Amino acid sequence: MDAKTKTWRDEIKVHPAADLFPMMSESELRELGKDIKRNGLRMPIYMWAPDKNSHDYELVDGRNRLAAMELVGIRVLGKDGFNDKQARSAQILWYYGEQLDPWEFVVSANIHRRHLTQEQKRDLVAKLLKATPEKSNRQIAATIGVDHKTVGAVRQEREARGEIPHVVTITDTKGRQQPRKVKLVVSTENITVQRMQQPQSLPLQLTGTPISSVNRCVMRHREFVFELARAVPAETWTGLVSALQGDLADIAAVLERQRKEQGSEADAGAAEPDPEAFCGRDR
Repeated sequence: MDAKTKTWRDEIKVHPAADLFPMMSESELRELGKDIKRNGLRMPIYMWAPDKNSHDYELVDGRNRLAAMELVGIRVLGKDGFNDKQARSAQILWYYGEQLDPWEFVVSANIHRRHLTQEQKRDLVAKLLKATPEKSNRQIAATIGVDHKTVGAVRQEREARGEIPHVVTITDTKGRQQPRKVKLVVSTENITVQRMQQPQSLPLQLTGTPISSVNRCVMRHREFVFELARAVPAETWTGLVSALQGDLADIAAVLERQRKEQGSEADAGAAEPDPEAFCGRDR
């Protein structure tokens, strides 16, 4: 093909979703082009635009078919768009707005055509998370056909590396906006808690009253939480607070169960836990 000749890519914009999967090799495209010459296009070309009044249409599915046709000499474009008889006879399907989710459609159309390894599926999960981070783990898992725990693991890994943005709300499988649940995993071996500076508006007041073990435990927990908050983006603080509240509820349930178990063997004073056991003594 002459380098100066326009190709379909010069006239038709490709939606980013279409690039989730690699193009065929040149030899594969040539074989596909020969088949199209003999039998015509068997699969329609899928186009999408934000709305019916928009002229900013994009190709969602059909890159390989169009490239294969041009490779074997079938002229795809003309003054009025698709030019060749075989190209014009192909069914071109148009979708607008919410009639079609380009990302979900591309994965659904291609996932059955190709045999992907688990590593390739994880890579596809990462690409979808980067493109549509607002979608829930279950929604992306259903699109690709993997477990939602796999999506969650990939999300956590790529967020930690800064490859995908942190989001506070997600869209569930029914299209509803939901607050994102954040699983907080903390290793005390890798965290150094530093004493926070007191705000100027609330100067530190010293009293002669000894600090109780419970108050000391609360102060250290508060310092830890604020140190943790400084280590993560501000948009994740809502999820951080939610996760901490869930952990505290779990701790309360465990302590209550232990209190009941010890109640038959010890009095109330012996059953009360020692806060120093949880917080550690003064360093």
